[in-house]
Amino acid sequence: MITNRLSYHLFISVLLFYISLNLGCKHYSKNETLSPEVNTKGVLFGKLLPTVSIDSFIEAERQVHKIPAVSLAIINNGEVAYFKNYGVVNVDSQEPIAQTAVFEAASITKPVFAYTVCRLAQKDIINLDSTLHERLPFPVDLIKKYPCYPDMTPRHVLTHVSGLANWGVDLKHCPGEKYGYSGQGFEFLTKALARSFTEVMDQRIMKYLNDEVLIPFEMTNTYFVESDELKMLCVDGHLEGKPSKQEFPESPEMAFGMHCNARDIAKFAIHMLNRTGLSEEMSETMFSIQTPVPEEEKEFQNSFEQGYGLGFYIRESPKGKVFGHSGSNYDFKCLFEVYEDLEMGYVIMTNSDTGDLLNDKMAEFLVEGFKK
Repeated sequence: MITNRLSYHLFISVLLFYISLNLGCKHYSKNETLSPEVNTKGVLFGKLLPTVSIDSFIEAERQVHKIPAVSLAIINNGEVAYFKNYGVVNVDSQEPIAQTAVFEAASITKPVFAYTVCRLAQKDIINLDSTLHERLPFPVDLIKKYPCYPDMTPRHVLTHVSGLANWGVDLKHCPGEKYGYSGQGFEFLTKALARSFTEVMDQRIMKYLNDEVLIPFEMTNTYFVESDELKMLCVDGHLEGKPSKQEFPESPEMAFGMHCNARDIAKFAIHMLNRTGLSEEMSETMFSIQTPVPEEEKEFQNSFEQGYGLGFYIRESPKGKVFGHSGSNYDFKCLFEVYEDLEMGYVIMTNSDTGDLLNDKMAEFLVEGFKK
């Protein structure tokens, strides 16, 4: 009987999804090449926000790809036009998700920290072109092994030319030489900004985050360190369809440690669209490509230019310039993007290693239109 009910609900969700496709959309594979000449539109270009179609799409994709929970926010006309959490906290317990529930934001933490650093640079608290070594010296043994280690700057870290691998302290090449995505660089920058490895670091970093982002942007459902409230609100991650062990950061981890829902990220994204608190020079640098990424590492497989500004992933699209960032903590997958000229965008967060199968379709479904 339970199996029959589940099959029925799955059938209805999939049926609604394909009805929405027949109204103007179709499935898209990330590996397909999107031609600049194709002029299609997503569902956000209608006169009214198509919430029924959006809900049907999310629910159908959630069922097909076995994603227990999704957090979605839609940005339209420079405002949060829609927000909803879908699904269940844990696939075993089947506890329905609350609208206050939070997810791991993974690497979406990076642009939030990058904005904080750039704000502090405008206040002369840190210089983007001074070295990390000047603020908090690197170990002598690392410098002996890699003489160019002390050359690493905040700008190198934020534009992903630190020379570090994603994780680990060994240099792959000297800072500033070539692109290499690195979370380790953000961890080094966190400590250098605070000039501390101890609890003092936690206090200083949280003060900077509160002063520059969380309080002024009213991000009231965002967390960086373990707390009883966070444990109560956070959904469980899933790997290969099974709940994974929850771990919460004891210190603010600026490469991957933020927890929130899609609404709070959308608030942040809108302030970035409006360039809140940024000088003209800083805005130009932050939201233009400073480091192009190699063809094989592009997040979107198309012919448009892509790369990193200061902490943000920047790409050109059929609908103009887009800024945002993706995130993966393996059992959580997320993505946010904002189309500058259109003042449109989206935030999608999932608690499953299959979340990218949904995330990769959001740009086309909502804005760009599926390739015909």
